[in-house]
Amino acid sequence: MTHKKINGLFWLFLASQLLIFNANADTPSDPKDDPYLLLSLIDRPNASDSAWAVPDNMMVVEAGYQFAKLLDATYLQNAPQALVRFGLPHSTELVALLPNYVFPSPSGFTASVVGLKHEFVHTKKTVISLEGLITPKSGSAEYGSAGTGGAFNGILSYDVIPEFNITTMVGVTSFTTSQNAGGDRYGSFNPDLVLTLVPRKDINIYGEVYGQTKTGPGQGSGYNTDFGIIYLARRNIAFDAEVGQRLTGELGFDKFVGGGVTFLFS
Repeated sequence: MTHKKINGLFWLFLASQLLIFNANADTPSDPKDDPYLLLSLIDRPNASDSAWAVPDNMMVVEAGYQFAKLLDATYLQNAPQALVRFGLPHSTELVALLPNYVFPSPSGFTASVVGLKHEFVHTKKTVISLEGLITPKSGSAEYGSAGTGGAFNGILSYDVIPEFNITTMVGVTSFTTSQNAGGDRYGSFNPDLVLTLVPRKDINIYGEVYGQTKTGPGQGSGYNTDFGIIYLARRNIAFDAEVGQRLTGELGFDKFVGGGVTFLFS
């Protein structure tokens, strides 16, 4: 099946779910009253974004650190992985990914990203949202974006039971490489699947597989996997730790370890 057909089937499925759940929505209680809300909102540390939009007049700030072994056996570190998300009215959030510093050598900053996410469906078990992201020309010559890029993601979260969640994110992207890499543009179709266990209400344990049909201009597909744990220390603070491993292709790294923290402000 071609990528265009897969993409078309996904959006057909998403449209049908919007109609079904809007017609039979079992509206949950106000998420602001949930003491475990942050575990549903958190984007890091996996590659998929949360299907939940940050509630109106609330803010989420995420930060982290990663130590990675690359395919050429060199090692790089990056921080602070800073992501700021603002809750807007009508189940919408504004997101800003700040430049990330990569070191020791070659060192430099990654590109910035800004975007919007909107929830179309939110029931007690299911959340469906769409997200649009823009990557302006920014960052260093080594790790930045030589031109404007963008992404459009559909995200579906489903609680099979209270202790087990399935989240899938499917996106299409158009990016340019860094100046030092030639600044060429390429497009990609990006599937992502996350399975999350909830052994306790304050702990999430997840496994993820994600990939891209193109990892760069003239390059083929690449897929990675990662596993991690998220601990809600307090209602407004969560800590995470994770490990990742390359499966196929050349999607960024061979393996990595990392960790981070997320804050909720209301």
